[in-house]
Amino acid sequence: SGTFLQEVVLNASNGYKANINIPAGQNGVRIYADTLNDNVYEGNESIKIQGAVIGQQGWVQSQASTITDEADKPTLSVINTNTGNKVNESNWATFSIKLSNPVDQVTKVKVNVFTGAEPGITNKDLGGYEYWTGSAWANFKSGSKLTIAAFQTELQIRVKPVDDNKADGNETLIIKAKPIGEETHIHSGEVQGSVLVVDKGYQDTSNSNSGHVHWHIDGGGAQHLVGNGWRPNEKVTLFGPDGSKTVVYADNFGNFHLSGDNLYTATGTLTARGRESGDSTDYITPNITPIVLDLDGDGIETSDVTEAPVSFDYDGDGEKINTGWASGGDGLLVHDINKDGQINDGSELFGSNTLLQDGTTAADGYEALAQHDANADGVIDENDAVYADLNVWVDKDQDGETDEGELLSMEDAGVASINLDAQTTDDEQNNNIIGKTSTYTTTDGEERTAADVWFATQQNAEEETNLTGLIEEHSISGLDSSELVWHSEDVADHPWSDTVTDFNVEQTHLDLSDLVHDKEDHLLTESDVDMFEQDGSLVLRVDTDGDHTWNQEIILQDVSLQDIVDENGVIKNGVFSDDNVKELFQKAAATDVVENTSTHLDDPTIDHH
Repeated sequence: SGTFLQEVVLNASNGYKANINIPAGQNGVRIYADTLNDNVYEGNESIKIQGAVIGQQGWVQSQASTITDEADKPTLSVINTNTGNKVNESNWATFSIKLSNPVDQVTKVKVNVFTGAEPGITNKDLGGYEYWTGSAWANFKSGSKLTIAAFQTELQIRVKPVDDNKADGNETLIIKAKPIGEETHIHSGEVQGSVLVVDKGYQDTSNSNSGHVHWHIDGGGAQHLVGNGWRPNEKVTLFGPDGSKTVVYADNFGNFHLSGDNLYTATGTLTARGRESGDSTDYITPNITPIVLDLDGDGIETSDVTEAPVSFDYDGDGEKINTGWASGGDGLLVHDINKDGQINDGSELFGSNTLLQDGTTAADGYEALAQHDANADGVIDENDAVYADLNVWVDKDQDGETDEGELLSMEDAGVASINLDAQTTDDEQNNNIIGKTSTYTTTDGEERTAADVWFATQQNAEEETNLTGLIEEHSISGLDSSELVWHSEDVADHPWSDTVTDFNVEQTHLDLSDLVHDKEDHLLTESDVDMFEQDGSLVLRVDTDGDHTWNQEIILQDVSLQDIVDENGVIKNGVFSDDNVKELFQKAAATDVVENTSTHLDDPTIDHH
C-alpha cells in the first residue's frame, strides 16, 4: 500500500545510480526492484541497495536479497531426429542432446553409445561416432564429455549402423547422456533416446567393386575397425595413417572386425584395399601420446579438445589437427631435432609419433624416451647424452606454436632426471587419458609427476579452406540438352558452384566422367566426392586435385535423394551418364538405402577433409 512516487531505471549509462525524493513530512520511502525472467539459467544472484543523503551523509547499504533462478535450471534430453523413429542399416542415425533452457556457461555432457547383448547392438555393428562442432563433423569416443556452448541448447550427434549383410532382424540403438558430476547448473540424472535400426537382410557381394571401412572408439578406449560389403572371404589390406600395413580376410558375408587399444597411433586417412575389388577410406582420429611434466606440483593438467582445441601437426604431413593439450603451466618434454628453436611436429615430442631406431614409431612416450637411456639405469639424466638436447615446452598461450620464451632448457625448467619405470593408469581428464605415469626429480630434489598423456584429437576444421569470395557461381536453367557435362580443366584455377534450377531426373543426365578422373585418368575415390541434402536441394561436390577442398559444387535445386534412387535405395540408371561415376557417388553418400533419412547423409564439406 502507499502512493507511487516515481520510477527510475538503473543501467550502465548512469552508473546504476539515480536520485529519488523523500516527500516532506516523511521519514523514508519503500523501494521495489523489479526483476526480469531472461529464461537463461545463471544461478542464484543477490541484490543490495545503497543510499546516501546528498551532501550530508555517506553511503549506507541494505542487507542482500536473493533472486532465485531455479525455475530456469535446465533438464537434459536425448531427441531421436530420424524420420519415423527408425533408420536403415548403413545410414546415419541422428540425435540431438538438448537443454530445456540455455545457461550462461558451457555445459559438459557425457554421451554413451550403448552396446551389449541387450538390445543387440555391438561394436561390430557400428561404424563412426560423430558430433557437430559448429563447423564440421568430428569423431568422438563413446563416453566422451561433449560440450554445449554457453547460451546454446543443442548438441547434434550421429552414429552409423553398418550393413552386416545378415538377416538377423531389427535392432535398437540407444544413446545415453548425463551431466558430468561437476555441473551444478543443470538437473542431474541420466537420460536416453533410441532408434530402431532396420535390417537390410542378405545381399550377394560376390561382384562388389569395393567394400566399406569404418572406425570408432568404444567407452573403454578400444579402437574398432569394421569392414562390410567386401567380397566373401576377400583379402583386404589396411594401410594406416601411421604407416602400418595389416592384412585381414572378410568372412562369408563380406565383413571383418579388428579391435585394440593402440590399433592406430596417428590421425589421417585409413585405406582398405581389396585384392579383387577397390579401395575404401575413412579419416580416423585416435588419441595421440606425448610425455607431459607437472611443472608446478599440482598434478597433470590438460585442456579439452571439444571446448578449447589446440591445432598441431602431429605426424609431420603439414596438416594440423585439433587436439587436447598440456595446460595450467605444465610442459611437454621435447627434442628440437633440427635446432631451429621450434617444435615443428610430433616427431619432436616423445610419444606415438616418435621414430625409434629401427624406423618404426613408438607405442608411447616412455618407449620413445627409453631408447636414449644409454647406461640402462632406468632414468634419463645428465649421464645420458640426450639430456643436453632435451627441452620442456610450456605453451603459455595454448596456440600450438613455439613462441619466444616458451622453450626451456631442462635446467631452466628445473628437471634433473626422469624415471622411466612408468605405471599404467586409466585416469580420464577432459576427454584425454593419463595412460602411464612415473616421476621426475627436480633440481631441488623434489619428486613430481611425469605422464604419458593420450590426447583426444579431431580433424581441424581449418583444413576446410574458406572459399567465400573465391567461388565462381553459375545458374543453369532452360535446359535444351539431355546431358550436362562438367570438365576438370574449368575448375583448375578456382572452384565453381553450379546451380541447376530445372533438373529432371527422368530426362537429364549428369556427365561427370572427366571431372572425377585425375591427370593420370584414374578414377577418384569416394573420399574425394560427396553428396548430401541441404536446404531442400541435392548437393554434389568433387575434390579434383586431392588438396582436401572441393573444386566443383553442383546444386540440383529442389531435388532430393529420394528423387534419384529406386525402391531399393540404389541410384537410378540415367542420373549419371557413366556407371563408374554412379557407383562412386553411391559409395560416397552411403545411399544404398536412404528411405527415412531426413538429414544430409554426410558433412556439408568434402567427406573426411
